[in-house]
Formats: sequence, C-alpha cells, structure tokens
Amino acid sequence: MQSTLRSKLAAAAMLLVPLGAMFAAGPAAAEHRDGAYDRGHGWGVQHDLRGDRRAPRIFDVTPDAEATITTRGWTRILAHFQDDETGVAAVSLSVDGRDVTGRARLNNGELRYAEDLLPGHHWAQLVVSDRAGNTARRTWTFSVYPQGPYGQDGRGYDRW
Repeated sequence: MQSTLRSKLAAAAMLLVPLGAMFAAGPAAAEHRDGAYDRGHGWGVQHDLRGDRRAPRIFDVTPDAEATITTRGWTRILAHFQDDETGVAAVSLSVDGRDVTGRARLNNGELRYAEDLLPGHHWAQLVVSDRAGNTARRTWTFSVYPQGPYGQDGRGYDRW
C-alpha cells in the first residue's frame, strides 16, 4: 500500500513540477516584456527597446508657430504625434507654463485642447516620450487677438 501511495505521489509530482515551473516563470517572463502596448489591442507585443533610439515625431501643430490668430472665445490647440517602433508611453502639454494635459483629449496620436486665452502672446510645449525612454519636445509661440468690438477697429489698428 505504501509503495502504491509513493508511486502515485511521484507521478503527481512529475506532473505538477512542470506546471509549477510554468506558473513560477510567468512573472519572470513578464519582467522581460518591454510593456509595449499594441495600439489598444492589449499587452504582449514584444519590441527590442534597446534598438529604439529615435524619439517620437511631433507634427501638424496648430496654431502654427509665430501665428497671429483672431478668435472669439476658445483658442484650439491641436498636435499630432507618432512613434512607430516601441509606441508612445507619455504625453504632456503645457500652455504658458501650466500643465494642461489633464484637460486635453488624446486619441490615436492626436492631442486636442481648447482654452479661452487672454489676448496677447502665448506659448505651448508638447512633450512625447516613447517606451524606450526617447523624448521629443516641441515648443511654439502664437498670439491671440480678439475679434469683434474690442478687437480691430476696421482700420487695422488694435484698440487695446
């Protein structure tokens, strides 16, 4: 009886040891993942982070750099960004030195933000980092002039 029990335990151990090793390797295997996110499809896309030496691209910023915009109400800031290798990990937007990222909308490589800016000169800074730690930074300035009764007086002169 005792030998039968031993043989059953040995057989069970032979089955459980590989299964236990598989579970024990799970967290360790996860540590080797770079954590790259597959564009909304889930974790698990393997990328070689060491090979990514390019910063993300930032393009199509609005308002254009050094632009003078006439607006009634909200000034809209728009920018596109992309990282084809490891994917975007973090995005931040500052307007006139204030972090406004929490009020911006981020969707598929596009950032949208709107604020009722006071007339005058303003600056925006967009910082985009990828999963390999590369960072792109774009800073631009623009001016806001109001439209309507407090803006230009029809002869091209500002009343304020």
